[in-house]
Amino acid sequence: MRELSGGMLRRIGFAAALVSDPEVLVLDEPTTGVDAIQRRALREFVEINSPGRIVLMSSHIVEDLEILAENVIVLRSGEVQFHGPVKELLEVAGDDTLESAIIRLSGGGQ
Repeated sequence: MRELSGGMLRRIGFAAALVSDPEVLVLDEPTTGVDAIQRRALREFVEINSPGRIVLMSSHIVEDLEILAENVIVLRSGEVQFHGPVKELLEVAGDDTLESAIIRLSGGGQ
Protein backbone atom coordinates (compact mmCIF):
# COMPACT_ATOMS: atom_id res chain seq x y z
CA MET A 1 0.00 0.00 0.00
CA ARG A 2 2.97 2.30 0.45
CA GLU A 3 3.28 2.58 -3.32
CA LEU A 4 -0.34 3.59 -3.95
CA SER A 5 -1.34 7.11 -4.89
CA GLY A 6 -3.27 9.35 -2.51
CA GLY A 7 -6.42 8.83 -4.54
CA MET A 8 -6.11 5.06 -4.40
CA LEU A 9 -5.52 5.18 -0.66
CA ARG A 10 -8.70 7.24 -0.26
CA ARG A 11 -10.65 4.69 -2.32
CA ILE A 12 -9.38 1.91 -0.08
CA GLY A 13 -10.45 3.94 2.94
CA PHE A 14 -13.95 4.36 1.46
CA ALA A 15 -14.17 0.66 0.67
CA ALA A 16 -13.12 -0.23 4.20
CA ALA A 17 -15.74 2.12 5.61
CA LEU A 18 -18.44 0.52 3.45
CA VAL A 19 -17.65 -3.10 4.37
CA SER A 20 -19.96 -2.97 7.38
CA ASP A 21 -22.74 -1.37 5.26
CA PRO A 22 -23.17 1.70 7.52
CA GLU A 23 -26.33 3.79 7.51
CA VAL A 24 -24.24 6.92 8.04
CA LEU A 25 -21.00 7.63 6.20
CA VAL A 26 -18.85 10.51 7.51
CA LEU A 27 -16.31 11.94 5.07
CA ASP A 28 -13.80 14.56 6.17
CA GLU A 29 -12.31 16.39 3.19
CA PRO A 30 -12.51 13.28 0.98
CA THR A 31 -10.95 14.85 -2.12
CA THR A 32 -8.29 17.06 -0.59
CA GLY A 33 -4.81 16.47 -1.93
CA VAL A 34 -5.70 14.47 -5.02
CA ASP A 35 -5.54 15.45 -8.67
CA ALA A 36 -8.58 16.34 -10.78
CA ILE A 37 -8.96 12.84 -12.22
CA GLN A 38 -8.91 11.24 -8.78
CA ARG A 39 -11.30 13.90 -7.41
CA ARG A 40 -13.83 13.02 -10.09
CA ALA A 41 -13.38 9.30 -9.46
CA LEU A 42 -13.81 9.76 -5.70
CA ARG A 43 -16.95 11.87 -6.19
CA GLU A 44 -18.38 9.18 -8.47
CA PHE A 45 -17.50 6.56 -5.85
CA VAL A 46 -19.40 8.54 -3.21
CA GLU A 47 -22.41 9.00 -5.53
CA ILE A 48 -22.56 5.30 -6.39
CA ASN A 49 -22.33 4.24 -2.75
CA SER A 50 -24.54 6.88 -1.13
CA PRO A 51 -28.10 5.73 -2.01
CA GLY A 52 -29.84 4.53 1.13
CA ARG A 53 -27.26 6.19 3.40
CA ILE A 54 -26.84 9.48 5.15
CA VAL A 55 -23.57 10.98 3.96
CA LEU A 56 -22.03 13.77 6.05
CA MET A 57 -19.15 15.44 4.27
CA SER A 58 -16.94 18.34 5.25
CA SER A 59 -15.18 20.06 2.39
CA HIS A 60 -13.52 23.31 1.45
CA ILE A 61 -13.77 22.35 -2.22
CA VAL A 62 -16.96 24.02 -3.37
CA GLU A 63 -17.12 22.05 -6.62
CA ASP A 64 -17.49 18.84 -4.58
CA LEU A 65 -20.40 20.36 -2.69
CA GLU A 66 -22.06 21.57 -5.89
CA ILE A 67 -21.92 18.07 -7.33
CA LEU A 68 -22.65 15.93 -4.27
CA ALA A 69 -24.66 17.94 -1.76
CA GLU A 70 -28.41 18.23 -1.49
CA ASN A 71 -28.17 20.23 1.73
CA VAL A 72 -25.35 22.28 3.20
CA ILE A 73 -24.44 23.70 6.56
CA VAL A 74 -22.34 26.86 6.63
CA LEU A 75 -20.42 27.56 9.84
CA ARG A 76 -18.85 30.77 11.10
CA SER A 77 -16.72 30.51 14.22
CA GLY A 78 -18.46 27.24 15.05
CA GLU A 79 -21.95 28.75 14.76
CA VAL A 80 -24.43 27.57 12.14
CA GLN A 81 -25.13 30.41 9.71
CA PHE A 82 -27.21 28.36 7.30
CA HIS A 83 -28.65 24.86 7.07
CA GLY A 84 -30.72 23.75 4.11
CA PRO A 85 -30.85 23.09 0.37
CA VAL A 86 -28.15 24.54 -1.88
CA LYS A 87 -30.71 26.54 -3.90
CA GLU A 88 -32.05 28.13 -0.73
CA LEU A 89 -28.51 29.07 0.33
CA LEU A 90 -28.06 30.98 -2.92
CA GLU A 91 -31.34 32.84 -2.32
CA VAL A 92 -30.58 33.64 1.33
CA ALA A 93 -27.07 34.89 0.56
CA GLY A 94 -28.20 36.77 -2.54
CA ASP A 95 -25.38 35.29 -4.62
CA ASP A 96 -25.12 33.62 -8.01
CA THR A 97 -22.49 31.07 -7.06
CA LEU A 98 -22.24 28.63 -4.19
CA GLU A 99 -18.70 29.76 -3.50
CA SER A 100 -19.77 33.41 -3.12
CA ALA A 101 -22.70 32.44 -0.89
CA ILE A 102 -20.49 30.37 1.39
CA ILE A 103 -17.88 33.12 1.59
CA ARG A 104 -20.52 35.72 2.44
CA LEU A 105 -22.20 33.64 5.16
CA SER A 106 -18.98 32.34 6.68
CA GLY A 107 -17.55 35.83 7.03
CA GLY A 108 -14.84 35.31 4.44
CA GLY A 109 -12.69 38.33 3.81
CA GLN A 110 -13.26 39.77 7.26
